[in-house]
Amino acid sequence: MRQPSLPYQPSYVGRIAWLAMLEALRAAVAHLGAKEVLFELNITKSVLSEAINEREERKEGDKRWANEWTHVVLAMLEQRHNDTCDQLARAILDAQIEVSSRFEVADVSDEPTDEQIANAERVIAAAKKRKRKRAA
Repeated sequence: MRQPSLPYQPSYVGRIAWLAMLEALRAAVAHLGAKEVLFELNITKSVLSEAINEREERKEGDKRWANEWTHVVLAMLEQRHNDTCDQLARAILDAQIEVSSRFEVADVSDEPTDEQIANAERVIAAAKKRKRKRAA
């Protein structure tokens, strides 16, 4: 008898999402310029290099990408506000939500698809239903 396939564990899915985000962050740092990113993060070149080039095998004491750095890089991309920066920011945000199929990054300049409209209407209807239940 065949054993049923096991679902991926959260740590596995999280690792895949993290590697996708790290790739998006590398592209953003390359586009913004490492020197400018170093200045904004107030870190040394070696710390940035070690963090952005994270390997599958980490050694004790290796520097890791700090979460607040992601927010600084996103703010830098937003400040420049050109098509390339918008695409890089979207790639970072998409990687952040890759762990869950419940969320989606929507660009305010994009027209929503019929499926997105239907999903939004479903969420709104469910919220209204919960609100009516609480009021009753």
